[in-house]
Amino acid sequence: MNQHRDADRSAMFICPVPGTACSMSVFEPSAACAVWDRRGDRYFAAGRFADAVAAYDRALAENPRFLPALNKKGNALSALGRDDEALAAYEAVLAAGPADPLLADCALRNAIRTLVRLGRDEDAIIMCRTALDDDPENIMVLPLLGGLLASAGRTHEALDVYDRAVAAAPGWAALRINRGSLLLGAGRSAEAAEDFGEAASLDRSLVSFVCNIATVLADEGHEEAALSLYDAILRTVPDHVMALNNRGCLLRDLGRYREGLAAFDAALALDPENIIVLSNRSVLLLRMGEAEDGDGAIPR
Repeated sequence: MNQHRDADRSAMFICPVPGTACSMSVFEPSAACAVWDRRGDRYFAAGRFADAVAAYDRALAENPRFLPALNKKGNALSALGRDDEALAAYEAVLAAGPADPLLADCALRNAIRTLVRLGRDEDAIIMCRTALDDDPENIMVLPLLGGLLASAGRTHEALDVYDRAVAAAPGWAALRINRGSLLLGAGRSAEAAEDFGEAASLDRSLVSFVCNIATVLADEGHEEAALSLYDAILRTVPDHVMALNNRGCLLRDLGRYREGLAAFDAALALDPENIIVLSNRSVLLLRMGEAEDGDGAIPR
């Protein structure tokens, strides 16, 4: 018996919802086809994947050219672990040349991810490149190809692809994170910091993550890149207490005590009782006192 793979359901771009653009086609379903298609959707949503496959088959028997049902049948087959059959369904959708670009993208993305699950990464890369030959700025395919190349250790090729993706969708924060991670791994810390800072400015929910990246940069000896990243965070969220604190710690460790003190004081102006900031400020004052021949009496 095949095992259901619920984890894959959340990872795959399945577009199973009736009434969305992805469930439309130039070949409108007959009444009977529509009934079976909707039944398949209900079965899929309930996790009854074998029943969903059967329902989509009935819909396709009524109208073999109703491609959304074929794509969703592939989704149900994949959820059952029947990836070879799922891939055949997605490839059949693509071979039919769906007029709906969203449906075409759904089937293409599903086919690529299915190839990866089957361990056919090189075939997935070829499928991506073929799609990009037809549509060089396809912003759904570019990140997939970049990720595949990165996973294969082909960093320079992956960076070229992410450059194209960022040019095509400059406001997509996730692309900046992915490219920044590749740049960081390639030792290009200053460029990585630029991408991470831009990601934080595009999506404030990433600020804490990017703040952690800045800490990693500092710990790995890329102090200037870390400082520039803290500065980028603070341009986006000036009242981010931990960014101010971490910036203060880095400046303190670099011996730039006055700047560090200013960062700690700015953090304490926002959160006067923050024990972490107070402790780090005390350490700075001790070091500053030692550096200034014992004169550490610098008031808060």
